[in-house]
Amino acid sequence: MKKQEYAVGEAVPIDIIITTGSNAVTGVQLEMEYDPTLIAVDTITEGTFFAKPIVIANKNDKTKGQIVFAVGSFDGKTGNGAVATLTARALKKTNGRVEGLTVKPTSLVTELNNKTSVLRAVKGVYIVIR
Repeated sequence: MKKQEYAVGEAVPIDIIITTGSNAVTGVQLEMEYDPTLIAVDTITEGTFFAKPIVIANKNDKTKGQIVFAVGSFDGKTGNGAVATLTARALKKTNGRVEGLTVKPTSLVTELNNKTSVLRAVKGVYIVIR
């Protein structure tokens, strides 16, 4: 199981994982939000899911705690893997679990020969800062 408790200031690696089922995915647009009083997102980069990823958008509003990150590939891909990796730091202690990062339902997942998003569900990330 991946570590979920971190010290203030410690780097927190967060992988955004996709499970495609039978969909041949060509792109992912992630719209995420976080509490900028609790964590600072330092970087967001393409993950290892696409063999030749093309980053289309990479915006992180550190004041509002909002991220838009889009990555794609010319080749459709099925399977599981990290479409993006974030590096964040905890800014202060919490009293137990907090929602560290939320993937908003306005996020999109595209596939070959389909004009509508094939995104079915998203799960958030929680962290404990000690």
